[in-house]
Amino acid sequence: MIEIENIGRMIERAIEKSRRLKEGILKAQWKKIAGKLSEKSQVLYIREDILYVVVENSSVLHFMELNIKKYINKVNEILNGNIINNILFRISKINEI
Repeated sequence: MIEIENIGRMIERAIEKSRRLKEGILKAQWKKIAGKLSEKSQVLYIREDILYVVVENSSVLHFMELNIKKYINKVNEILNGNIINNILFRISKINEI
């Protein structure tokens, strides 16, 4: 029983590391994905096949929602697979990197 629990924890850690690696890749490649809007938006995290992105204001939100399929395709191309099925945007202050 102890071995099964240890394996379960190892799998959970591997999945967490994989998710964080993907998030790091997207953060590093965000300018390639979002172009000029990368200055007004920022990758937050990935949860259950959804990429969460913060945007500076409602104008950026509207434009990015109109182009969501293009962003999803670029993200999946960079991550080499069908990793992201949706992107959810929310308006908030963009953190300086």
